[in-house]
Amino acid sequence: VRHISGLVRKKILETNPNYESKINHLTKEELEDFDSILALAEQILLKHHGKKEAYSLLSEFVDMMKNWTVSIGEVNDQIQELIISAKSSVSEIESAKTEVSNNLSFGGEKEGTINLTKFVNDINNQEYQEKSKLQFEQVV
Repeated sequence: VRHISGLVRKKILETNPNYESKINHLTKEELEDFDSILALAEQILLKHHGKKEAYSLLSEFVDMMKNWTVSIGEVNDQIQELIISAKSSVSEIESAKTEVSNNLSFGGEKEGTINLTKFVNDINNQEYQEKSKLQFEQVV
């Protein structure tokens, strides 16, 4: 900024030599005021220069946010498609379960020819126990 300010001053003095003569005629107090004004102008330029950089940074940030929004939108669409697919699969499973339940009755007891829970021959019945005693007595 100081460099640019110097170039501007130089250019002004080159284009109009009267400025130099006017500056030479200023009093010390007027020169101090003029210096203060130039310092304030420099501060304003620096302030706006920072805003320009802030603007460019914010502009980049906004562009990134737009890109992320598009990406998030695409991911959201993919998730919605997966949800619809999952709901369809769950519906198919539930209909298959209902169909199987209607065709097969699990509630009633059916007696088959092979019943593994009821023995036909008694185990350790009275006759068996008497034979084992007789055999034991004969062996002794």
